[in-house]
Amino acid sequence: MKDKDITISFKNMIYRILLGWRGILVCAVVFALLGNFYGVYKDYEKIKSEKPSIVEPEDVLASAERKVKSLESNLSDKDVLYAYDAAETTRSLEEQFRQIQNYRENSLYMQVDFEHVPTAKLRYYIDAHPKTEYPMIMEYDYSVDIGRAYMEYLVDQEVTDYISEVYGIDEVYVRELFYYYIINNYLYIEIIGPDEEKCNIAKDFIKDKMNKLDKVVKKDFPSYDIFLVIDSFCYQVNDTVYDRQYKRVTELNTIRTSRGNILSGMTEDQKSLYTAIMNYYNLRDKYEQNPEDLIEPQTQKKTSKISFVHKKYIAAGLAGGIFVAVLLLAIKYIFTPVVRVKENLIVDLNQNVFGTIWPENSRKRFLGFVDKWITKAFYKRDMYFTFDKSVEMIAMGIRIAMEKENISKVYLTGSASDNMGVTDKLEADLKNGFEVEKGECIVYNPLSLKNLSDSEAVVFIEKAGDSSFDNILKETDLAKQSKVKNLGFVLLQ
Repeated sequence: MKDKDITISFKNMIYRILLGWRGILVCAVVFALLGNFYGVYKDYEKIKSEKPSIVEPEDVLASAERKVKSLESNLSDKDVLYAYDAAETTRSLEEQFRQIQNYRENSLYMQVDFEHVPTAKLRYYIDAHPKTEYPMIMEYDYSVDIGRAYMEYLVDQEVTDYISEVYGIDEVYVRELFYYYIINNYLYIEIIGPDEEKCNIAKDFIKDKMNKLDKVVKKDFPSYDIFLVIDSFCYQVNDTVYDRQYKRVTELNTIRTSRGNILSGMTEDQKSLYTAIMNYYNLRDKYEQNPEDLIEPQTQKKTSKISFVHKKYIAAGLAGGIFVAVLLLAIKYIFTPVVRVKENLIVDLNQNVFGTIWPENSRKRFLGFVDKWITKAFYKRDMYFTFDKSVEMIAMGIRIAMEKENISKVYLTGSASDNMGVTDKLEADLKNGFEVEKGECIVYNPLSLKNLSDSEAVVFIEKAGDSSFDNILKETDLAKQSKVKNLGFVLLQ
């Protein structure tokens, strides 16, 4: 045996490799995961080593201007002028929109419910002491002038600062919260606030302010008296508030409509130029306010990102895993000294083989039908007989050989770790007419070897991929030494 080569069946090798598809699949998945992990690692290393490419603000602005000039070259002067006019109109509308929107968001006047406006009220009576003398000449009544003097001095910087702090609003939105007017000898003052508490705080401050103004006004009008006749608070419907709020909403909707209509009459080329002009104007505004604002969005021209799915590396991993698994299975097949096909027994060991038995499909493995398809694709003709029929045919072959050799007692053994119940079935078939015994591998079991020596002949039952050449040679040598005739082998696939 040492001087002879072992017969390799490439058909059987490919068959055995394909039967290892579960291991191939697991290996492919593991390698695919490793490949994807390698791709993620490369992305991480690339980002870690990548240095930002700073683009100067002037370059950003110049690039936007070049794009505008490039698009202008494709249009007529009339189309270019139309695009610029549209851009200017849009900027004007956007500025109006911002102003109105800012006013609506920050003005308390725009936020109160016009049907429930918190209002503090003060009413002062002004007595200028007019005299009526004979013959019925009435002196001029300065009450209205005095009231106007109070109104002129009332809402000054001191008042706007105080109300701004109490209400929590910008001082530019304070003056619109005051209503004051004169009817006959009465000076009316109304103050709008966010709630009753703050309205009353503002009202008390205005009362104190009116007292202080008394000295200022009396410099111009020395002879008069002023009396506080009403000091109250209420929630009231204010049509003026409603009108102003409605007007601002209408203005916003009008601007939105106007902005939407700007592009309606443009061609695609005009729209492209219009968009480029707007982009340039916006960048220019940012540059004039703070050039650094143009750096942030351009810090990196193309910032690399970590991708958690790398199809290329996954595919390479799958291919590599399949290759490695197939290579290992092929190496194992070639270099493991076990019987693979009946030619190993017939040609390499010069032994008689009664036949090959294919296993029953009784073992339930995961996706076992795939194994069945593979086996049928390679050995459909060899699997012509069923398991029981194959055992019956081989039993008949053994029976014929024993009858020809005039043998009455046979021993069934082998080195296979699992003979798939074939030994029991052969024993049952051969007992009718012959004395049959069975036992474990005679190489390792002394009792089995003794039982062998008591028999006239032996039949070895071996299994492909399990029974080694060394054990088979030892078995045949022991049979020869025991002067027991070796009738032949049965190969289990």
